[in-house]
Amino acid sequence: MSTDQIILIQAAMNGILLGCLFGIIAMGLTLVWGLLKIANFAHLSFVLLSSYLCYELVVHYEWDPLQTLLVITPLMFVVGVVLQWAFERFKVTTFTSLLVTFGLFIVLENVMTYFWTADVLTTRRAISLDYRKVIVLPEPFADFRVAPPDLIALVAAVVLGVGIYVWLNYTRSGRAIRAMSQDPIIAQAYGVNYQRQAMLLSGIATATAAVAGVIIAIKTPLFPSLGITWIGKVVAAVILGGLGNPIGAILAAAGLSMIESVWSVEMSPGWAPLISFTVLIVVLFIQPGVLWRYIRERRNVADILGEG
Repeated sequence: MSTDQIILIQAAMNGILLGCLFGIIAMGLTLVWGLLKIANFAHLSFVLLSSYLCYELVVHYEWDPLQTLLVITPLMFVVGVVLQWAFERFKVTTFTSLLVTFGLFIVLENVMTYFWTADVLTTRRAISLDYRKVIVLPEPFADFRVAPPDLIALVAAVVLGVGIYVWLNYTRSGRAIRAMSQDPIIAQAYGVNYQRQAMLLSGIATATAAVAGVIIAIKTPLFPSLGITWIGKVVAAVILGGLGNPIGAILAAAGLSMIESVWSVEMSPGWAPLISFTVLIVVLFIQPGVLWRYIRERRNVADILGEG
């Protein structure tokens, strides 16, 4: 295998693994946007807040990064539940949620700046060498390398994506959530408690922010405006993957990141984001209703609740 081929394949692999991380971020957003009709852009701030909390526990209390999930994940779950309760309490619609959550995004960015300043922070010196040492793949792939945080992102994306998909499609609670997303009134007539199920979904979606945040804390330096750099790719992954489709969000993010990474090797890196957004624009042009449709075919509420 030539050097150029090795570089190209390594770039594609790096792009896919980075896309898994963005897919985890997009997963939480696509669930609440697709199933609850709430465009919660504050989710990006919850990811970054989770990163800062991980930094705090790792650097000042000498926790292992993965151990911090035991604290940060339930905390983010509670945040998601409370946030959905507030949305229900004040009757926030899809349109107003854009304004409310973007405002919350700005507020949280300023809160993080206040507590952690605008300086760039990193966990690199505090974490174990196991998280920093590049992994050489076994033969016949010995020419390729994988960073431990990227491998963790891949495993987490698969576990979360498959787990949430199974929950939504093969459990009574998940079927109730799918039903209420299509027609809350009829779903409630079948005994679905809308508020309870909505808060459960919001809590789970926000809990995924903890996973993404911990991986980011291991992988990259942190600064308060980091979240805004994710908006474009995350929204593109949500739209291309299909609203309410966690696996679709991961696949879309991985595909977009791979395209950008390969393009950066072959052409100018500055043009890489343009390629991803060109793909997004083409899809929206061909399917203008993609924002409000799921990838999988919808079935009526009675059939969903009667599954199993």
